[in-house]
Amino acid sequence: MTCSLEGCTRPRKTRGLCQTHYVRLWRTGSVEVEKTILRGSLLERLDSRTSRSSRCWMYQGVLNRAGYGVLNRGARGLGNVLAHRAAYELKVGPVTDGMFVCHRCDTPSCVRPSHLFLGTPRDNYLDMVSKGRQRPTVTHCPRGHEYTDWNTLWKKHGRRCRICNNAYERIRRAKKD
Repeated sequence: MTCSLEGCTRPRKTRGLCQTHYVRLWRTGSVEVEKTILRGSLLERLDSRTSRSSRCWMYQGVLNRAGYGVLNRGARGLGNVLAHRAAYELKVGPVTDGMFVCHRCDTPSCVRPSHLFLGTPRDNYLDMVSKGRQRPTVTHCPRGHEYTDWNTLWKKHGRRCRICNNAYERIRRAKKD
């Protein structure tokens, strides 16, 4: 027995339908194939998700944890691209391997081409330092002891204060007894 839909030659499974048509009925409520939505080109999708103002052009689509816009390349298996990188490639030119697309405005979701420039990882780091955006250097442990050569223990997962570590070890050993 075959599927009850006209033109389908697959074997019948449930309710007179083949597996494909039954799952489609269960998911959508209809066995009819929905028309495919044309997604548009990468440039069209980028522009449709961009809010333009006099200062920054903010990407309004999906953002990653760092606040950078993420855009699908458009075809299955091609993956995603950062929105500011796509904007640079589409409106300015290609990005060579090993280069970063950096922001002059320090706004991660900005895709305005005039706010973007190409640079090496070192250029990106120096730009961050010159603008004071790097993580501040930690000079004291959470309890206020200064990290000095004598007072710093280098452990597997970073540094620890020797004074705090000794106090912790005393308490840990006392609990063992």
